[in-house]
Amino acid sequence: MSNTVAIIGAGLSGMVSAKEAVACGLNPKVFEKQPSMGGVWNPTTGKVWNNLRTNLSHYTCMFSDFAWKNPSSDFPNQKDVYDYLNAYATHFDLHKHVQFNTPVQKVKKMNGRWEVTWLENDQSHSALFDFVIVCSGILSRASPYKGDKSKPTIHSKDYKSPDAYKDKRVAVIGNGCSGCEIAVEVSTVAKHVTHVTRNTTWILPLYILEKPLDLLIYTREGASKTQKMTREAANIAWHTFLRSV
Repeated sequence: MSNTVAIIGAGLSGMVSAKEAVACGLNPKVFEKQPSMGGVWNPTTGKVWNNLRTNLSHYTCMFSDFAWKNPSSDFPNQKDVYDYLNAYATHFDLHKHVQFNTPVQKVKKMNGRWEVTWLENDQSHSALFDFVIVCSGILSRASPYKGDKSKPTIHSKDYKSPDAYKDKRVAVIGNGCSGCEIAVEVSTVAKHVTHVTRNTTWILPLYILEKPLDLLIYTREGASKTQKMTREAANIAWHTFLRSV
């Protein structure tokens, strides 16, 4: 009998883990607390906004063993990614390993194995597994906010569209990918947007020399050179490249 592996979460990481577990001769069981798969990309329960697109083109933002079929553009939108993940799960026959509406309550090591406790139909169940892979993600819990909570405040995981910010003054805190893109989108309808950041951000175009940016960056030649550079030297080289195009 093959070893059993409990996989917590049926998002991108969970599906890949299930596929690779099967390939390695393991018997996976995927626990997903939502009624459908997709993780952050799920259109109903996910943590992405309506107009989100990937910041990598579909040429590099894909699994090496499953190519995109018909993305809407070079940079797929939220629905494209969700459909792609479902197609991936169907292609590798992964849905049969997923148990939906089963939030995991506890994982405990017991005599060299792992006891997993989950909730199903309001009843608690437990089973022992040889391995556990946690794929519950890091994007579903907001960072603590200590500012003025008397003002309407949301985390980027709860942002869906700019409609609620029409003609308002908005502060966007943080300059990760989500912060930068949300600030731009909200600015199209808001009265004023202040983008609060800790560090300087380089905003790069999606296309350079009529090619998706990542196709110019992610090359074997470029990777080998970058590995030998200090961070400062790499920044100077990149800045010089941008000036030349």
